[in-house]
Amino acid sequence: MGLFQDTEQVERIDIADGWVDLRRNITVGDEKAATDAAMGEITWEARNRKERRGKAKGGGDAKANFSGRAYDIALLGRMISEWSEEAPVNADNIVKLPTTTVDLLMEKLDEWNGERSEEEADPLDEPSPAPSSRHLDGSKSLAAASGPRS
Repeated sequence: MGLFQDTEQVERIDIADGWVDLRRNITVGDEKAATDAAMGEITWEARNRKERRGKAKGGGDAKANFSGRAYDIALLGRMISEWSEEAPVNADNIVKLPTTTVDLLMEKLDEWNGERSEEEADPLDEPSPAPSSRHLDGSKSLAAASGPRS
């Protein structure tokens, strides 16, 4: 499989009298687009006009609102490839879905894109053998053959 998973792999989810074809693998691009869509208005905390002007130029602390449901809608807009409805797959129509349907689809995505196994999460967790001055065939490494550095 390598680093790049098959981003076009789709699974059909049967729901009540319809179905949804859902892409199985979420990419970083999918998550970024959904996060960007979920970010609300940014507000600056400033006590006076001078501070407000300074913060408008990029300084100071900002507070941003994040909508979990807007994230779900944006992510599903990217992950649903097709459905049994005649309406096009887009945010305007995804918001018309019942909450239970959206929750089911998000659960499926969580299931397919859940936590990585311990081996996948940290393949270097096992200690590596210390570098040897000898190769398996008995020859010396270049560092060992050249002797101590001066």
